[in-house]
Amino acid sequence: AQVIPSWPHLTHLNIGDCLVGAEGCLAILRSLVDSGISRQLALLNLQYGEMNEEGAAYLASQLEQGNFPQL
Repeated sequence: AQVIPSWPHLTHLNIGDCLVGAEGCLAILRSLVDSGISRQLALLNLQYGEMNEEGAAYLASQLEQGNFPQL
């Protein structure tokens, strides 16, 4: 999550099957939003990342706020 801001041209993030855990998923999502990269992201794969309800709720709220417009 800490390196995401150093990838300003990121459009696809595929970390499916990486088992980053609930805290890792949330940290990645927050980093994407905080850095503004979420606005250009066209693909986000967190499959089998062990996201929990808190992470899913955060993602849903950010989708509703338009922070992932290309997803």
